[in-house]
Amino acid sequence: MSQLGTTVSAGVGLIEIHHVARNNALTATMWRRLPAILEDWEQEDEVLAVVLRGTGGTFSAGADIDDVPAILFDDSREDLISRATRRLACFPKPTVAIIEGHCIGGGWELAGACDLRVATRSAVFGVTPARLGVVYPVSGVRRLVGLVGPGVARQLLLTAELVPAERAYRWGMVTTLAEDSAIDEIAAGVVRTLLSRSQLSVRAAKEMVMLHDDPEAQRAAHDRWAAASLLSGELEEGRRAFLERRAPLFPWRGTPAAAAPGKL
Repeated sequence: MSQLGTTVSAGVGLIEIHHVARNNALTATMWRRLPAILEDWEQEDEVLAVVLRGTGGTFSAGADIDDVPAILFDDSREDLISRATRRLACFPKPTVAIIEGHCIGGGWELAGACDLRVATRSAVFGVTPARLGVVYPVSGVRRLVGLVGPGVARQLLLTAELVPAERAYRWGMVTTLAEDSAIDEIAAGVVRTLLSRSQLSVRAAKEMVMLHDDPEAQRAAHDRWAAASLLSGELEEGRRAFLERRAPLFPWRGTPAAAAPGKL
């Protein structure tokens, strides 16, 4: 059975890719479902961060080859992968991909659209449209260039070579490396850190990073969030906590500073 499993616990929305028989290849149904999950969780105050991971020791070997025509040539103007990854990249709350095993093709597109990527040292990455004769989506190219720069993006796209996690980390595809046996602990620590911060500041920063190539919109976003920080008491709580040498209890959206996910 192939599906996206979802659970919500301690401020974290967890999406798990279940398609172990095919190395968690992503079907058309799964690509269609992801935006709906994110839309629901965007409105859910209980969800402060989203984590994506695969089951069975691998993230995803890519789009399901049997569904490639439906995935790339959907009836709408935008292919299913671009639609899903755009929704993920624009999700206002922080997102983390936990990567084990293969992270290839559509699997990389999914992970690359997340804010942070925690990977095991044994993980393998690949951007592989040239192996299938696929023209890579514009959004995927822009995202890849933004992460690794045009030179490395050319190497990845033109050669479609598989890259070990250590090199992917050096290139900027991975934000945190972990020993295989410690991946759950390290990933939980990353998420715990995100949840302990001011969610107003986190979301403001995420929006302004997304608007980096539009200075006018970026400035407007900054001014809007700065005003919210003052009006909500978020800045005052951060200042008081610093002076009192205690963990802050940020008031905006009821940030649970003590939330500490265990195993993800």
